[in-house]
Amino acid sequence: MKIIPAEDRAAQAPNPDYFTGEVRMPPMWTDAMAEQARALSVAFQPGARIAWHTHPLGQTLPVVSGIGREQRYLVRKSA
Repeated sequence: MKIIPAEDRAAQAPNPDYFTGEVRMPPMWTDAMAEQARALSVAFQPGARIAWHTHPLGQTLPVVSGIGREQRYLVRKSA
């Protein structure tokens, strides 16, 4: 097992269309593993925000500290 501290992982820049303020987004694992799934550790500094948006394939949000809001967007298929 290889343990890589968060400060040693290159953070990607947040998309300015969705994020405002100071946001840090280091990946949870390497690009080689990203073919199966992608995971980022997202840290918001005070006053930073993210705009409401959707994830067509779904999203899992484990919150490890702080407070967040989430909303479910359901699409009903007509019969």
